[in-house]
Amino acid sequence: MIVGAVVAPHPPLLLPGVGGGTGGDELRDVRDRAVQAIRDLDRRGIDTWIVVGGVPAAATTTTNDGIPFAGIAPWPGRTGGSLPLSLAVGISLLDAAEVPGTVSLRGIPFDATPQDCQGAGSRIASVEGRCALLVLGDGSARRTKASPGDFDADAEGWDDIVDGALRTADTTALAALDPADADRFLAAGRAAWQVLAGAFAGGPAPTADGTCFTAPLGVAYWVTTWSPGDGPGQPS
Repeated sequence: MIVGAVVAPHPPLLLPGVGGGTGGDELRDVRDRAVQAIRDLDRRGIDTWIVVGGVPAAATTTTNDGIPFAGIAPWPGRTGGSLPLSLAVGISLLDAAEVPGTVSLRGIPFDATPQDCQGAGSRIASVEGRCALLVLGDGSARRTKASPGDFDADAEGWDDIVDGALRTADTTALAALDPADADRFLAAGRAAWQVLAGAFAGGPAPTADGTCFTAPLGVAYWVTTWSPGDGPGQPS
């Protein structure tokens, strides 16, 4: 049972020991908001936090239930080893929030198809117990001339679509994101967001709360919390 989900970015500056451990002044607020969102959701009584992040295809294997994963589960609550960046950032945020439950890592290949991503999300939603998702993903990295990637005038418009979907918990809009567009704009969050869409699709329409958007380094970052709705079910 999915009790809720926190969406957060995964720039390396959020890792402990990098940029002063909090990403310096530019990303301090992003990290603080993500940690607080995790703490707030954890108060609902979470047995297991499932960390979902995009990873290189070579970093994943497949469990018997068909869900891609990377790393180990449960995780003992510390960073280390050679985890892919998204999952390492997720673990660091959960550590900072001091969540007491177990942690399971689920890495989805960056190039996974939308159908595979949504299928993985659907299977994650069937996990027993009270579970929460921590979904790691960055938006476009081509918004400005200061961005890591070359400036693309269409990048901001693509981020606007993602922004609307995350702010309104629109699973259909997330599911419709084109992998080719995500590649063009160097957006590392597409696959993980589509796992999120799959986890909430088919049930009552979810709601989003406390959405924060920022792009201090020319890369789009969001922090938001999704909660299951109590209305009629959505189409699968």
